[in-house]
Amino acid sequence: MLRVGLRQWRVVGIVYLLQFGLALTVGMQADHVLEASIGRSLALKQLMEGYDHTVITDFLKVHGASITPLIGQVRWLLLFWLVFSVFLNAGLMTCAVSPEKNKPRDFWTGAAEQFLPFLRIACFFIALALLWTVAILLPLGLRLQPMLQAYHTEQYALGFLAGMMSLYLLGLLVLFAWSLCVRVARLRGGGRFAQSLRQGSRLFWQQKSRLVKLIGVFLLLQACLFGLYWYAESQWGMVSIATIGLFFMFQQALAFSRIMVRQMLYVGAGAIS
Repeated sequence: MLRVGLRQWRVVGIVYLLQFGLALTVGMQADHVLEASIGRSLALKQLMEGYDHTVITDFLKVHGASITPLIGQVRWLLLFWLVFSVFLNAGLMTCAVSPEKNKPRDFWTGAAEQFLPFLRIACFFIALALLWTVAILLPLGLRLQPMLQAYHTEQYALGFLAGMMSLYLLGLLVLFAWSLCVRVARLRGGGRFAQSLRQGSRLFWQQKSRLVKLIGVFLLLQACLFGLYWYAESQWGMVSIATIGLFFMFQQALAFSRIMVRQMLYVGAGAIS
């Protein structure tokens, strides 16, 4: 699985470059707007020193008109990112389920052919995730405050909160594993959405334990990459031009590694299913 994933480094490189290009475009636009409006604000130096609620509140009062348009664009950016990520994942999973397809043209062909079916699958599971979120947050919101008032200690409320959040994350993990099986079924058998959903659901119930364990391992790898970056940044920080350049390259290496880990997960899911 690891070896197969590593052989698909060219496909991973395409996704990395596309994501980097999108982030660079959005970042340059945001930087241009902020530089033109608040580039000389002294509050920026205070914000860079750490979290300060008073400074942030004053900053928003003075420069809120400049920040609001950027915040308003976030919802459209999230919608675009949903569509964009579906396209990328369609190409990645096409290559992962058929490991012999590890060339750039295989990625582009798979992404184009599977985009619409994968978009339907993504919308279906996003709707399920939203329903699951409501199912967890509603009882949490209704019971947490009364528990804080009913008991002399916060121990019971914190235990209830921890239990509900653990259940919530487990549910999201199950939905993600299920969605992987549906996408694998679509790539292997084709057919309409309902057919892929039936076949994927059957695969999920047959292999659910192995899939959940596999996803857990790769989530742990992602957490280790994040922890590595956090530790390095806390130890050395970006305090000079040299360290800024080094950390930028380090960030890009981690970004590439995270996509590679995701591709290995897709390869493993395809092999198990």
